[in-house]
Amino acid sequence: ATGTGQTALETLWALNLCGGFTGTEAIRTLGHPDSWVRLWAVRLMGDARQVTPDAAARLAAMAAREPNLEVRNQLASTAARLPAPEGLAVVRALALRPEDAADNRMPLLIWWAMEAHCERDPDDVMQLFEEAAFWQSPLVQAHLLDRTTRRFAQAGTRRDLLVCARLFDLSPSPENSRRLMAGFEAAYKGRSLGGLPDELVKAMKRHEVGS
Repeated sequence: ATGTGQTALETLWALNLCGGFTGTEAIRTLGHPDSWVRLWAVRLMGDARQVTPDAAARLAAMAAREPNLEVRNQLASTAARLPAPEGLAVVRALALRPEDAADNRMPLLIWWAMEAHCERDPDDVMQLFEEAAFWQSPLVQAHLLDRTTRRFAQAGTRRDLLVCARLFDLSPSPENSRRLMAGFEAAYKGRSLGGLPDELVKAMKRHEVGS
């Protein structure tokens, strides 16, 4: 898509309709100077629900440096529609950006993208938490830690509760563990705590944050 403004956008739509929005052309469009063209390029990649390795790498790199908030919103929405490895790479890059921690939409879009992969690909989700920088992100601390434990605790199967245990084991500090515990306790409000896996009970005791 060449040009700017509505002309460039209509060129992109026409390119997509005739089957030309593929491969190198699609990747090239991600770097277009017009933010609406970039946004629609990201959206169309999500519509396809799969991307090439080159396109996946470009999307993750774009998420790390994209200056336009609306385009970052679309990157998060597209991340929910891609396979877990590719989608979560975009989630990681977006979540590490401190400027969006106080935005009224972006943290929730990132969470919904991450949550979309929790049921089928929890191991891929947990890989995000293997990285120290992820725990240190203001957006992760304020918006993702409690939501992640709450989501898995609400599901409540042994598999899900062992994911919670893994989170507590990976937590680098008591403060992070308290955020995890807030989500866990919200999920278990009014429910019996009997029968929790020993692994989870042990992990919770690590930073002594349980009520």
